[in-house]
Amino acid sequence: MISDRFTSLPISKTQIANLDSLGYRKMTAVQAQSLPHVMQGKDLIAHAKTGSGKTAAFGIGLLHQINPKIFAVQALVLDEADRMLDMGFYEVMSAIIARTPKTRQTLLFSASYPESIKRLCRSIQRKLVTVTVEAEHQPGVNEQLF
Repeated sequence: MISDRFTSLPISKTQIANLDSLGYRKMTAVQAQSLPHVMQGKDLIAHAKTGSGKTAAFGIGLLHQINPKIFAVQALVLDEADRMLDMGFYEVMSAIIARTPKTRQTLLFSASYPESIKRLCRSIQRKLVTVTVEAEHQPGVNEQLF
């Protein structure tokens, strides 16, 4: 059984306290299923509905890997990659990715998983883990501000 507590993850007590202060006390299904793989440095595709907690999973995993003592680029967040591909930016995204280290960790969290994303993932991810969460999000929990 997968634990739904952030304390089950190998993250610092400070990060646990920060999550708690933000009201993150239990992981959502997509967080519980994806974060252990992210923490192990695996490439990942997480497919779950809007409002399921994908962005927090991505951010928590990303922050876990960052060393604040290193003053250099350590991460690169291509948000809405599926939309970027829909708009014709496949070549641009491929060029950016080609300039990243071969030892990188590549994470994709998405509500949609079109063929263009599948093709990109096959070309850039290694030893891929896929997480799919079918659970619905709770209406009214998320607020979008523009």
